Amino acid sequence: MMETLNEIYSQYQALMHQLKPSVQESDYTVLQKHIPFLERLDAIDRSSISIFDLNRKSHVYASPSYRNRLGIRDDDNLGLEGFDRLMHPDDYLSALRSSVHFMRLMLDIPADRARNYKLIQDFRIQNGTGGWHRVVEQFTCLETDHTGKPWLALSILDISPDQDVHAVHRATLIDTLTGELYTIPDANKTGTNDNEPLSGRERQVLSLISEGFVSKQVADKLFLSVHTVNTHRRNIIGKMNVSNTAEAIRQARDMALI
Repeated sequence: MMETLNEIYSQYQALMHQLKPSVQESDYTVLQKHIPFLERLDAIDRSSISIFDLNRKSHVYASPSYRNRLGIRDDDNLGLEGFDRLMHPDDYLSALRSSVHFMRLMLDIPADRARNYKLIQDFRIQNGTGGWHRVVEQFTCLETDHTGKPWLALSILDISPDQDVHAVHRATLIDTLTGELYTIPDANKTGTNDNEPLSGRERQVLSLISEGFVSKQVADKLFLSVHTVNTHRRNIIGKMNVSNTAEAIRQARDMALI
């Protein structure tokens, strides 16, 4: 059943409370270590950068181009929602669900792996003229507290190369250490889409992954590019409506697909 905005937002607020890090005021000196590099990145790449503090529940840094690109005044407190108020209403619920999924992952994984994961989202925001343009946001853990719980979260926002303003929000989770791709399950679907069975090639790819081969090894065995293998992995995850290839393997075995 489709979850309502209020239900998703309640989950979001509860998870934000659970992710409360243990930090002292003196710990904030680490923030100054990052700002010079982020300002250079802002100037050179024109990436819009912000840092969200899970302790104070507000943004503690926003680069000049972040505010300029989003039309946010220097004296405007970004607060918890940041630029959410500028997001296309048809993208907001899906983006909020993606954030909930990401926070649950942060609570479930071992503390020493918090910095390995990155949430990448592509969505529409309002531009300065009242129209819409697409942006890509990369969201990852910048600093943890002394227990390994996420504390400072880094957001890097760029103009998307895909400017189809009719396309809806898209999100992918990546384990940057292993290259494992995760998709955010569609709340309207459960299980495999019967109209989109796995192709023979997708079953080959999934079978080799289940044997422990990484994308590069699968590519070599099947005489494919790594990009093609990773595309197959994303398609498999999407068709089976799971979060990652480990879940796809379990489901495929249950269905005797591999």
